[in-house]
Amino acid sequence: MRRAIVLLFFACNACCSQGKKLFDHTNLHGMWISTLEGGYTYECPDAIKFTDDGKYVVYNDCEGLDITNPLVEKGQYKIKNDEISLYNRKFILDEYYFIESFGKEDIISFKIRKLKKDKLILCFFKRKDSCLILNYKKI
Repeated sequence: MRRAIVLLFFACNACCSQGKKLFDHTNLHGMWISTLEGGYTYECPDAIKFTDDGKYVVYNDCEGLDITNPLVEKGQYKIKNDEISLYNRKFILDEYYFIESFGKEDIISFKIRKLKKDKLILCFFKRKDSCLILNYKKI
């Protein structure tokens, strides 16, 4: 009888914990810069800003047309569980690294591997069996 109660407790606990957020999504708000593993930066990194009203912008100092506001893409985002989707994507340039890596589809999705106050790791599946790992640090 005691084992049954303990098993019932664990089953209920597992069931009820599924409704919890996997990440504190408010940590996403702000500016993130792409980094190499180990925290080293690229020569021309992408910077992504996520706002609390569901909008995002992508900047790149080397590829943006305006040196004071090097915007290359903007749109909206939504988060569901451990996935972030970028949609209504508007491209300022026809060609740049972000498009070359992720394509020009209206909606692209990333699996959130880690989301902390200062660290973001995303996974982009180009194919079902291949994940491109993206590291970002908050600036």
